[in-house]
Amino acid sequence: MKAVIYARVSSTDETQSYDRQINDLKKWADYKDLEIVKIFAEKISGFRKDLDERIAFNEMIDYIDKNNIKHIFVSELSRLSRRNIDVVNFIHDCTTKGINIHIHKEGLSTLEENGEENSIVKMFTGMLSNMAEQESKTLSYRIKSGKQYSASQGGGFNQKIYGYNKGEDGKPIIDEEKAVLVRKMFEMLLQGIGTRTIANYLNENYDTKDWKAASVHSIVRNSFYCGKRKYNDLIIEVPAIVDEDTFNKAQDFINKRKRFASSNSTNVNPFASFIKCECGATMNQIIIKSARSNVYRCSAKCGVKSVNRDYLIREVKLAAERNAKLTEDEKVRDKFKQNIKTEQANITTHERRIRHLKMLSDKNYERLLEDKIDEAKYNRYEKKFQTEIEKLNEDIETSKKSIDAFNNQLKNEITHYSDDLSVFKSQLLDVLEWIEIKKELAVVKFKGWAKYTFVIKRGSELQLYNNHLKKISTKKV
Repeated sequence: MKAVIYARVSSTDETQSYDRQINDLKKWADYKDLEIVKIFAEKISGFRKDLDERIAFNEMIDYIDKNNIKHIFVSELSRLSRRNIDVVNFIHDCTTKGINIHIHKEGLSTLEENGEENSIVKMFTGMLSNMAEQESKTLSYRIKSGKQYSASQGGGFNQKIYGYNKGEDGKPIIDEEKAVLVRKMFEMLLQGIGTRTIANYLNENYDTKDWKAASVHSIVRNSFYCGKRKYNDLIIEVPAIVDEDTFNKAQDFINKRKRFASSNSTNVNPFASFIKCECGATMNQIIIKSARSNVYRCSAKCGVKSVNRDYLIREVKLAAERNAKLTEDEKVRDKFKQNIKTEQANITTHERRIRHLKMLSDKNYERLLEDKIDEAKYNRYEKKFQTEIEKLNEDIETSKKSIDAFNNQLKNEITHYSDDLSVFKSQLLDVLEWIEIKKELAVVKFKGWAKYTFVIKRGSELQLYNNHLKKISTKKV
């Protein structure tokens, strides 16, 4: 009768070999007067891989089903699997189909000569499988424990962290050439520049790798770069590319952006997540053109009167300007120039992508004309291309407006805070701590500075104040 051999060498055990298993099994098959017609062998862990994930094992199952093979030879029970449930289920399936499994190490066969189930095998199957499973768990524990200890000593570094190389002792060392870009990412992020724009800037100015917003985000979020490597429940000190203060500021910036990133409102709220009422509730931005409502109002309706939105934005901007004048104007100009450069890189990247999409659209049309695709598929692809192109064009227009805003500030007398509310909002992220609205006063707290307080003008007082500003503006003209 015909039989097959299944041999497996565990990936964690280099002392075993296919040859030993196969030679022993061939001899035993000859002894039982059975003909080996095919050998299935693979090198894979029997504990970490399920039976349905093993290529050779599944090829064997297909072969014996198609060729009506009734005998399988294995060197030991654990060659089938180290999981108890896998072994028991496989033996049960084979027994149901009348397939006899011959286990060389134990000198047992799962079926008697008359086809009946071997009672001894049935009794020992559970016990042997449990032993094999327990051995694998012990081995797995030892491996994990060894890795944990190696990591705690600074080793076990897999060199997948950008900006680091693996030293001879297995510990991470800083790659200064790449570290320059990592520091640049943190620097740009703290200037209010988003990760997508940072990625575009890097791609345009550095010939290193194809940067994506996601890869930039993963770097500025990884505490490894401030010297704290996380391994399971351990925190291991490693060489830092940025200091901890810079890293923490970056986390604060990202977290604050997340609070209002989901808003699709066309009316920018520059004080989102910063402004509150003295009662502790949030001051909501309310803009209703038909009702001529343009205010910040307490969400709890505690009795504190609303504040005119335009007025509050103007006064906070003036307060921010006073603080900004304490810094060197040249530094601010350099920041504007950097912002222009990043926006231009953003535009260049988007325009390149648009050209590529238009090329794909043309090819898509050619395929339709050549009957390589049907009209439904053509329309599906075309819609996808056009939707992305429209989004990219919108982003380009936004970048162009930002460039115009920055250029205007460079041409005129230095103005540290933009009239463009989107730009102003990103600028405040780095300096504003909170704004509190009281019944008669507004209190603005900037990071590192004392509180700035001003009287809130409402009603007729606000009207007189606005008229005064108009007169001043007219005289300047």
